[in-house]
Amino acid sequence: MKGTLQDWVEACDPLMEQALDALRCYHEAKAEGRPEPDVERLKAAAEGLFQEVNDLMQMAFHSPSGPLH
Repeated sequence: MKGTLQDWVEACDPLMEQALDALRCYHEAKAEGRPEPDVERLKAAAEGLFQEVNDLMQMAFHSPSGPLH
């Protein structure tokens, strides 16, 4: 994926929203005392989405255009 840092951030935005929603669902389930398997599934989903955001941002900061510093 090529483009400016702004392009990368915009690409991450919907994914970041999904990750935040998943984290919110996890915390709500935990606070409601839902069964442990449900809570763990929601936690894993949130962690996976945040990892995807992290991976995408890592690619942005290490793009062929060079580092940002």
